[in-house]
Amino acid sequence: MSDFRGKVVFLNFWASWCGPCRAEMPAMQDLLAEYGDELVVIAANNQEAYRPAKSFIDDLGVNYTEFALDPSGEIVDAYKVFTMPTSYFIDPEGRISALHLGQITYEEMVERFEEAQNASARRLSLDDEDLLQRVGHGPACEPRVLTGDNAAHG
Repeated sequence: MSDFRGKVVFLNFWASWCGPCRAEMPAMQDLLAEYGDELVVIAANNQEAYRPAKSFIDDLGVNYTEFALDPSGEIVDAYKVFTMPTSYFIDPEGRISALHLGQITYEEMVERFEEAQNASARRLSLDDEDLLQRVGHGPACEPRVLTGDNAAHG
């Protein structure tokens, strides 16, 4: 993440089996097109094999700043992700400014992006007692753990 200091980072956790994830991804592309000079979009896949994750992204035709695969779930665990999709907005100084659980609309993305740009916004941490009080919500999928054959074939 330190490579992206000075820009707002939109970190989105998703899975190919998640309908709300699929629904929000074109809006993420639109946000990046609108604010690309000031924004980084990272799409982090939740514990899927490369082939189904890549196929999903290719089918949607989206092209974000970065794609991340997390086959072991280490990133998901570090960010305490428990539902799909989950989105974090990180300010230009590298501090969490917003968390959104479930599908996020384009309008909400713009609002969270602008909040992250605002230096006076209250900063949150993953251990902040107030974090879940300040969370946005939308349609979501419960995460499922892929093991054995279903991990290899999606």
